[in-house]
Amino acid sequence: MGTLYWGVEEHNHVINNYDDKLIELYLESANPGKSNWFRSLTLFPGSRAKNVVEFFNQKYKQFAHGKLNYDEYINEIQSESYLTVRQCPGIKDLMTHSYMVKAPCDIVIGTDRGSLKFAQPADNFLLKIQHHHPEQFHSPIEKHNIFKDQLNVKITFPIRVKTKNKVPWMFTNPVYHNADSKLDVVLGLVAGDYTQTTALILNTTIKISEDQDIHIRKGDILAYMIFPEKMNLVRKKDNFFLRGLRSKFTMTRKNDL
Repeated sequence: MGTLYWGVEEHNHVINNYDDKLIELYLESANPGKSNWFRSLTLFPGSRAKNVVEFFNQKYKQFAHGKLNYDEYINEIQSESYLTVRQCPGIKDLMTHSYMVKAPCDIVIGTDRGSLKFAQPADNFLLKIQHHHPEQFHSPIEKHNIFKDQLNVKITFPIRVKTKNKVPWMFTNPVYHNADSKLDVVLGLVAGDYTQTTALILNTTIKISEDQDIHIRKGDILAYMIFPEKMNLVRKKDNFFLRGLRSKFTMTRKNDL
């Protein structure tokens, strides 16, 4: 199991007063048991059986007790013995290798005549909302402008993160935990030296529309933070985040001489 370290920005004195549970406002394990969709699935369609043996025993008992005739028994065995996606290793492993990025407070984001407008939360020390100008990601060639109808919403949290042994991570939409995601996560990979000290930043997009307001509630799942292995979340209380930046800057300056 890998290690994901987190710490607070040194200059944010309000955040520094929070205890180790601060991170629960921002990151939470995305294990399958926390997905209402996944928990609602049964292993077999129409059956509460927990494994294959239990499924076949249930059907046989229904046949033996006269609840099913032979043809019905055979038909249900053939039509209901396939597994649902609850058994899919790809979905389960993705969730167990991920953390959910959450909204630490209520947020309102809107558009007005194609422009963004933000209603910063009362607890705005918990996050910062900004945006990249469309010229920064809109292609000047119309047929290649895949983001032409979208605006950027950049959410910066007052948390810094790093991983042991430079384990990379990426951000994606939280499709298995949030069926009504208001923001579309911009896919991005954090790798190499960037895994050693970086702010927790989430870039998203919304569709350009006139006079719409998007209401995000405290605790809503905004994104998945996906790792190639299971990660243990640990707080680092020293200043190693900024020291790492300073040493990196010093080394770059020396190489420039």
